[in-house]
Amino acid sequence: MLSDSEQKQLVEANLDYARKLARGLKTQISSDFSHDELVAYGNRGLVEAAARFDPTRGASFKTFSYYRIRGAILDGVRAEGWHVRNRNARFVQGSNDLLENMADRQPASGPHTTSPTLEDATSDLAESLNQLTTIFLLADEEELGRVADDTKKDAEEQVDAKKQAGKVEHAVNSLPERERKMIELCYYQDKSIREAGDSMGLSRSWSSRLHARAIKLLGQTLQNAL
Repeated sequence: MLSDSEQKQLVEANLDYARKLARGLKTQISSDFSHDELVAYGNRGLVEAAARFDPTRGASFKTFSYYRIRGAILDGVRAEGWHVRNRNARFVQGSNDLLENMADRQPASGPHTTSPTLEDATSDLAESLNQLTTIFLLADEEELGRVADDTKKDAEEQVDAKKQAGKVEHAVNSLPERERKMIELCYYQDKSIREAGDSMGLSRSWSSRLHARAIKLLGQTLQNAL
């Protein structure tokens, strides 16, 4: 890990980067929060990323810190009472945590490590896309319900929406208990992944791992059902 002075230099060199990420999230978060408030939350994530950064793993600091800065902003606004009540925001929160977890699991690089083959890279990409699609479907559940109940919608569209919503619900119910609980708390009860983990007695890192495992299992089920 880096020394205190090296961490400080990293933070100071990337303050503009944290501001840029805060500006990008501003359009997806309630207007009740100013840009400066989001920057302050992002800076917390930047400091945390600098403390955890290991340059021997091969990733650049910006790549390493990206999801941690965004995650800190989302955690900050949630702590102030902002709730994820639209599908885009739910997707942003769930996908950010999933991708951060994936980044943490990347193997360290070094003289004795081998580069992934094209087949491995393609397989990893396909798995990531499948899991992100799963999060999108979960985040879209409320919208599916509205379509299914809207008499103004085309009858065929309503039938398709009901079928898809039913398959997602069935797939969630088929998960092991802990994974199902995590999904229900995050996508049906508007809890952040950290809040869901707290209620289940899990640390932040274990909450992220459980969320990632639940999404992976759910994606595998839905891939066969949809």
